[in-house]
Amino acid sequence: MLIVFALVYAVWQMPRSLRAVMDALNAIVECDESRPTLYRYGLSLALATVVIALIACALFIVAGSDRLLGTSGGVLHWLIAVLRWPTAAIFLGLAVGIVARFAPVERRGARWAGVGAALIVVAWLVESAVYAWFLENVASYKSASGNLLLLIVLTTYLYISSVVFLVGAQLDEFLREESRGQATTLGIHEVARRLF
Repeated sequence: MLIVFALVYAVWQMPRSLRAVMDALNAIVECDESRPTLYRYGLSLALATVVIALIACALFIVAGSDRLLGTSGGVLHWLIAVLRWPTAAIFLGLAVGIVARFAPVERRGARWAGVGAALIVVAWLVESAVYAWFLENVASYKSASGNLLLLIVLTTYLYISSVVFLVGAQLDEFLREESRGQATTLGIHEVARRLF
């Protein structure tokens, strides 16, 4: 029963989180929210559904391929071991691209995937590998404090993911402005100052 409650709560919370991301992306592209409230809620629900599905596909490919690796051999074993991470990165990249394209009020151009999107996907993969290592080697589920620590680590994981996503989106916007000639030449110190 508790798992059902947690699932319902997660599905209810995801569109709310997407609306917060929509507001942040609107601030990054310097646009005011002008869409009707009902449309905005529907869009956040649709985006949440797509993002959940794409992230679930990436997780299924990485986790499911472990089971396939145990029963396969030879060339198939090597092929699955090599291609699972790039395939998961493609699904994560699609999730990033769809949110970056449809969440802000102002539609971005055809070049929605850039350096920032690549930064997001690589950071997510590294962060997920560290989180998986923690779950396998450090986490203890035998005590209440171990379960509480797991909750804190999961919350930190989600927080870092959102920060990485917004930093990558901001970096893409800086590069987009620079390519249009709207920004002055920025050194690395100026970009870091603007981002943080």
